[in-house]
Amino acid sequence: MNKEICVGVTGLKIMNSPQSGFGVARSLKEAGYKVVGIDSSQLTSAICSPYFDHVYTLKSLDTEDIDVFIQDLKKIRSKTGLSIIIPNCDREIYFFSRYKNELKDIGINILVPTLESLKQTSKFNLSDLDRHGLNIPKTVIASTENDLKTVTENIDFPIVCKGALADSYVAKDKVDLFIYFRKIDELFHGGRGNVIFQEYIKGDFYCTAGVSDRNHRLLRHFSMKKLGIDFKGSTWCGQTIQNKKLKEMTERFIDATGWVGPFEMEFIKDSDGIFWLFEINPRCPAYIYFAAATGQNLPDSIVRIINVENEGNDKVKKDFSYDLNMVFTRLTDEVVYPKKDLNSLDKYGKVRNLQTADKHCVESKNCTDIKTFYELLNDGDDDKVAVLHKSEAISYRELKDKINERCNELKGMIKKNDKVIIRSDETPDTIIDIYAIDLLGAVIVPVSPLSTGKDIESIIDDLKVNVMIYEKNIERIDDKATAELPDDACMIFYTSGTTGKPKCIIHTKQSILTPCYEEGKAYGISDSDIIGGTPSLSFTYGFGAFAIMPFMFGATVSMYPYSLSLKNFITVIRTIASHKVTVFFSIPTAYKIIVNMPSQLDLY
Repeated sequence: MNKEICVGVTGLKIMNSPQSGFGVARSLKEAGYKVVGIDSSQLTSAICSPYFDHVYTLKSLDTEDIDVFIQDLKKIRSKTGLSIIIPNCDREIYFFSRYKNELKDIGINILVPTLESLKQTSKFNLSDLDRHGLNIPKTVIASTENDLKTVTENIDFPIVCKGALADSYVAKDKVDLFIYFRKIDELFHGGRGNVIFQEYIKGDFYCTAGVSDRNHRLLRHFSMKKLGIDFKGSTWCGQTIQNKKLKEMTERFIDATGWVGPFEMEFIKDSDGIFWLFEINPRCPAYIYFAAATGQNLPDSIVRIINVENEGNDKVKKDFSYDLNMVFTRLTDEVVYPKKDLNSLDKYGKVRNLQTADKHCVESKNCTDIKTFYELLNDGDDDKVAVLHKSEAISYRELKDKINERCNELKGMIKKNDKVIIRSDETPDTIIDIYAIDLLGAVIVPVSPLSTGKDIESIIDDLKVNVMIYEKNIERIDDKATAELPDDACMIFYTSGTTGKPKCIIHTKQSILTPCYEEGKAYGISDSDIIGGTPSLSFTYGFGAFAIMPFMFGATVSMYPYSLSLKNFITVIRTIASHKVTVFFSIPTAYKIIVNMPSQLDLY
């Protein structure tokens, strides 16, 4: 069942004060859900994470333009089946709460607190909860430098200085107090906002996390003692505990605020054993996977609560069990991936079908989904060089433009399912012709430029070919020509004929694309590679190496005429050097010749 449910997750930044999106996604993935990452920046680390099936960047999430955001979500929903979103950034919770009905209208459900509940638990109003039996440190709000006098009159040093949404510092004296006030005020409020000042409580840090349903029932609860925090209070190490007092305070908070959805409560336990509540976060905490790993999968419970509400089934039962005396430590790491993944997010707003980041962080391609060779060019950086030929460099954008132009030129001559012979050397024009013919739905029959007239006549008779392209010429041979081919035939290659009459091999898209992709992965090909060699495009080896594989990985192909390579291997080596080829394909005979030649050249 879970595999059919697609859940969107926001809050994917993991810099200082990491957001909780990664932990939520990991928890959901282990529960079997399909997970979509939604962020506002293309610099999100989610593009190299195994916890996301798809990643989208939406500027509308940052601008909070609800009309654009709704349209963006409709597109994502149509492609992925997105039906639930778990927001994980404090500011976003207000946005989602305000527009939850609009989201429901397009089939997307959320479990978030009301705007009134958010107001009650904001840092500005937190101290009001003391009347419900919750111990809150003494708090003063300051909006101007003159208000700092009121702060020092009511709170003794050291004093905790906080921003409304983020940042926290401890001021030891009046100089610190002024500096931190200015820093928080300018950074978060442009010099026109409020800064929160709290009494400093010395003690150990604790926290609870949980989820309540729309009837304000606490259904999941998890407690932890913080063993390590950074200078801003973010948790980097913690231990599972159970404490009756913490659970009682959690239930009081839910009753007092009418809370709905996930939350985190942060406490300090002083030397007298009193728990002081100093912050409430209206979302899952960044360490949320720790709860899932020890038995309290809060993100899974959020999805279950939403589904029960939608389906009208029995309520989700309470479950507060989890493993005790377990410890987590946060780990930071670096991942390396092709720049084209960033370009894809910037241009298309998405990266799909991600795998665990490996040496090259290669995207997994389902070759059965690719309908035309032209689609291979869409993932490339448009400004990057796609083809090198002699002194000419053609970008991905230019290559696509040339293919579209050629397609328009040929569409009056070539019909769908026509069998088209291409007799041309290894040049950009040949690739352009092949990709254009494929767009027109015809079956491509590449033949070597060294083929004799007799060879070509034999192929024409054998296949009942309709059209022949040679160099810049195009000729329609027979409108009535017929030869039975499979419906999914894409290309037809002929063997060299060295062991007898050339034999015809019919290929589908998948039989061409899948080996190229698997071989490219095995070689570790990436968009930084320049691929060259000597095989002819008229054979599957050369065609895959130079017309398919480079574009699958956003790389560059260095083209060199096969007919000339047979006569002048010195020029081949010079081309390798001038084009800075990093991957070279050829045949054993050629390798043997080339290996013995560098001594004749002043290249190495």
